[in-house]
Amino acid sequence: MRLTADDYALIRELRRPDMGVLLDTDPNELRHKRRFVFIACADGDRFPEAFDFHRTCCGEESCIHSQLRHGGALVLAPASPLGRRGGLDHRGCYLHELKESVDIKQTKEFVLYAHFPCGAASAAHISAKDALDLLVSAKDYLRHEIEGAQVSLFIHVDYEGHRQEQRFKTYFFNRDAYETWKTQRSIHSLAEVG
Repeated sequence: MRLTADDYALIRELRRPDMGVLLDTDPNELRHKRRFVFIACADGDRFPEAFDFHRTCCGEESCIHSQLRHGGALVLAPASPLGRRGGLDHRGCYLHELKESVDIKQTKEFVLYAHFPCGAASAAHISAKDALDLLVSAKDYLRHEIEGAQVSLFIHVDYEGHRQEQRFKTYFFNRDAYETWKTQRSIHSLAEVG
C-alpha cells in the first residue's frame, strides 16, 4: 500500500516551515525520555522503523514499553471506527492495558503514533486528515482517563512512490499548530463560500 496523492499533499502542506505542524524530530529533545509507553500500530513493516528511531534517540538504556494494536493510537479516539471492531471493545481493552502499563512501568509518559499509510486506517476509510484528528482526540481521551498523563504525538510516513530524500520519516506532531491550521482553513473556506 502506498500513500495516496491527497494524503501526500496534506503531509507536504503540514511540513511547510510556516505551518509548523509536522516538525523534524530533534534527537536531543528525546534523550531525556528514559521510560515511557509507546502506543503504535502493530504493522510489522512500519513498527520497527518507528521503534528504532526512538531507541536511537533515547538511548539503549531507556525503557520503551510498547503497546501495539492494529491502528495503534487511533483506536483510543472515541469517534474512531477502529475502537470497536468485530463486536469487540478494542478501545476499552486497550485503555485497560495502558493503565496496567502505568502501574507496571511506573510512568505516565506516553508517546502516541500514527503512521501513513496504515492498512487498518485504510480499511476503515480513515484518511491522513482523519487520522490526525483522531490522534488529537486520542491524546485528549488518554489525558482524561489517566490523571497526570503526559502525551507526545508523532507521525511516521512511508514515502514509497513519492520523491523524497528519505523513504521513511518520523515527525513530531505539533497539536497547537495543527489546531491553528484547521481554524485558518475553516476561515478560508467560509470566505470562499461567502
